[in-house]
Amino acid sequence: MHYASVSFTHKNTDISVREKLSFSNIERKNEILRLISSSQNINECMVLSTCNRVEIIASVKTVEGASKAHHRLHVAHLRYPF
Repeated sequence: MHYASVSFTHKNTDISVREKLSFSNIERKNEILRLISSSQNINECMVLSTCNRVEIIASVKTVEGASKAHHRLHVAHLRYPF
């Protein structure tokens, strides 16, 4: 089992970007989780969104699966911009 993590924190991302990435409602967060988790490469996925960070962490079956999970997140962002 491998993990993929995408992290935007106060240490590496400007506040204006973090504000755009925040999940203001549960429906938005659930939609992103559903899109990412629908991949057969994803075992589990979670979103952590606080006042100073947004993290998306996924358990993936393979390292290649981690790459596909990242691509899936990118596509989800294009389809449903934050």
